[in-house]
Amino acid sequence: MDACPYKAIELVEVDQFGHMVKVARVNEALCKGCGSCSAACLNGAIGHLGFTDEQLLAAIKALAK
Repeated sequence: MDACPYKAIELVEVDQFGHMVKVARVNEALCKGCGSCSAACLNGAIGHLGFTDEQLLAAIKALAK
């Protein structure tokens, strides 16, 4: 949540199998697709808006040529 400069990620409580758990939710109206959250997420639970990891890596490799 702290990685987002647009404050588009919020922590919400949801009912999961009868237990209330906290999960991160992206407010798509606030998200600008900058990718800061993807870079900061160590376990890969969040993805860049509209891009897969494979697509981003292919673009980086193309730029390196």
